[in-house]
Order: sequence, then C-alpha cells, then structure tokens
Amino acid sequence: MVRSSVTTPLPDKNVYPAGNRALRLPGKGPETLFAGQKLNDNEWHSVKVVRRGKSLQLSVDNVTVEGQMTGAHTQLEFHNIETGIMTERRFISVVPSNFIGHLQGLSFNGVPYLDQCKNGDISYCELNARFGMRHIIADPVTFRNKASYLALATLQAYASMHLFFQFKTTTSDGLLLFNSGDGSDFIVVELVKGYVHYVFDLGNGPSLMKGNSDKQLNDNQWHNVVVSRDANNVHTLKIDSRTVTQHSNGARNLDLKVQLIEGSAN
Repeated sequence: MVRSSVTTPLPDKNVYPAGNRALRLPGKGPETLFAGQKLNDNEWHSVKVVRRGKSLQLSVDNVTVEGQMTGAHTQLEFHNIETGIMTERRFISVVPSNFIGHLQGLSFNGVPYLDQCKNGDISYCELNARFGMRHIIADPVTFRNKASYLALATLQAYASMHLFFQFKTTTSDGLLLFNSGDGSDFIVVELVKGYVHYVFDLGNGPSLMKGNSDKQLNDNQWHNVVVSRDANNVHTLKIDSRTVTQHSNGARNLDLKVQLIEGSAN
C-alpha cells in the first residue's frame, strides 16, 4: 500500500508535533482520555483508538490508557471525519487548537482515508492541506537587529521541562532564550560560533552542554532544537538528529521567576 503523508493543520493518528493526545467521545457527556507526553518533539508518533461497546482504549506509541463511556448509549453516529480543525463545535465546550504538522496512515475502521483521498477513490474529500513531506515552520518571529527580543511567560521547569523550537540565522553568536529565577537559578540556550550551547544552574553552579552538530548552524537553514530535563535530573540537548545527555547531581529543582526572553539571533 502507498502510505500518503499530509502537511497541514491536522490532529490524531501518527501525528507530529503535539503536546499530548486527547480522545473525546460523546455519551451522556463528552468522555476524555489523555495519553502521551512531550509529543511536540518533531518525531513521528503512533496513535490508536479502539472502542468496544462502552470500553475505550487510547494508545500513543507504547502507552495505553483505558476508560468507560457513561450513559445508556453504545452507538456512535458519524457524518464527517475532520482532521486538523474542528468545524462541528456544538458538543465541545473547549475547542482544541488547530493542528500544524504531518499526518500519515489515517485508517478508520480499516478504511485508509488519506490514500483514498489522494487517489480519488472516495466520493467526498475536502482538502486545503498538501500531500507530501514538507518542512513546517509555525508562526516564525523575526529579530531584525541585536536589540530585538520577545518576552514570554515564565518557563514552567521546576521539576522537569521539555522545550522544542526551530531557528535559522546567519549570525554566529546570539541569545536564543534565557530565563532566570530565585538565587542563581537560570537557563540559557545560545549560539556560540555557530554551535548551540545549553547552560543551566539549579543551585550547584552553572553547567554547560554543547550540541554535537557536525557543522556550524548559522547557515540560514532551519534547525530543530529540543532541550529537556526529566525527573531524574537527566538533561538532553538534541540538535536536528544529534543528541547529547548529561546527568546533574545535587539540586533537582529549577526555580524560575521572571519572563522567558528570546532573541538576539537574527
């Protein structure tokens, strides 16, 4: 079978990127299951939804959660299947954000809808997305000079964190993001001579991690950056497809207080 890929605002079933996956089904009231964490990592993730009667199963990669529908009804009536944006909003109090990313292999009750839509084998398919893999940049911000910056809400990184962003620049040195807090606590991601440096201090003194890119990144091409810290104090820095890790001893919490600042790498 030819596996099609769509580039669009889209949700669920082999998705990339996203924060976590939620399944909502109407019974007596909407039932919601959540599965997966830190899915906005620019990698492919597999999503599977199974319902038998009132029993629900939501699987994201290798993690499965289960639930039960309330009420007396066990049948679901479908009209249209929508991916990426929800136009039918009568039964949902909070409408989810539109999806930006890639989706592939969408199959519903054994029917490969993306393949049928691409090949013209389905009676109705409305599409404003595009077939094929394309590099996606969502809402880019341009820093036009060294005085430009962007101030955001404080990074929530007390016990753990997961950051993903993309950048491109022709400048070899510049601040990508910075957030400080109580005492000496801070986090910095910067470009130094064309390479990404990640510096953090949880109270034990500053530590430096250098991305192991095989070339300088100030090449005016988009690059993906993932910075994370888990509950075991393992720090991960991933630049495009290359990853480095480091374990931090001592203090385990990052007490950030002020705004997250981005900028100065144009």
